[in-house]
Amino acid sequence: MKEKSNIFERIEEISKIKGIRGINGLAEALNYASPEKIYRIGRDKKAKPSFEIISDLANKFEDLNLRWFITGNGKPFGNCNDDGSPTPVVKSKSDVLNKDVTECNRLKAENEQLKKVNETYLRIIEALSTSQKGLHATQKGLDAGNDQ
Repeated sequence: MKEKSNIFERIEEISKIKGIRGINGLAEALNYASPEKIYRIGRDKKAKPSFEIISDLANKFEDLNLRWFITGNGKPFGNCNDDGSPTPVVKSKSDVLNKDVTECNRLKAENEQLKKVNETYLRIIEALSTSQKGLHATQKGLDAGNDQ
């Protein structure tokens, strides 16, 4: 893609790189009811994407280089500058906290699941131990009967 392309061409490039079938497919991937707000940017050369569109693209494609998307400079994906250095990712406190809370909740659920699995294993071991003792007693009884 040529440097300094227009914003609509960059939107089309995102679809192409991500294997999405055109603007209709991109609108669907972004959960838009219709592709009209994206097509508007292509029809009107002065139109710019709303913050909502930029935010939706950034959330859908975490590796999207927003510097490239907004300016046309750099590489479309990989969060790299022209010189290969990483583009800083700016996140709000609430984004970081929400991610931490989500991760904490996931770990808690996973921990609870592991506790249940551990309890099941302990019950199985206890049952096997009881069975083994019963088999051992039965074997002793059989051996005692054979000795007579």
